[in-house]
Amino acid sequence: DLWPEVGAGIHAPRYRARRARAHPADDGQGPKISIVHAYTGLPVPLGWLMGAVAPSRLPLHVVRVDDHAFATVPGEATTMAGARIEEAVLAATGGSASVVGFAGDYGGYWVTPEEYLEQRYEAASTIFGRDATTRLTERLAALAAASS
Repeated sequence: DLWPEVGAGIHAPRYRARRARAHPADDGQGPKISIVHAYTGLPVPLGWLMGAVAPSRLPLHVVRVDDHAFATVPGEATTMAGARIEEAVLAATGGSASVVGFAGDYGGYWVTPEEYLEQRYEAASTIFGRDATTRLTERLAALAAASS
């Protein structure tokens, strides 16, 4: 479920809290809502809106050079998302690790669940939803463990 905060009843308070913050009208970093949400009030993820153009599969790789693992991200990870991916790959391999962005394909921005709830620029432009980076991290860690 990409929107568990809705079922838990916490989306509306978070949304109201975000909207209550003062952002000048021309502030590109302010919270954004989808056009569907604007007209219907329903929180619709960008990935759903982009259904036909969003890739359904993205290539993932973990390349080992000696004890260093390079984990690829098909798009642009935020600093915190990249750090979490790096930590997971490091834990899986025991060596050193680096995250390589824009590798193999482009799946948009990859953000942490916390960043997603803030809906700043990168999170508002995330295609696959709030938990996408968590799943990406788990898959990269599994690939890294298999390559050990």
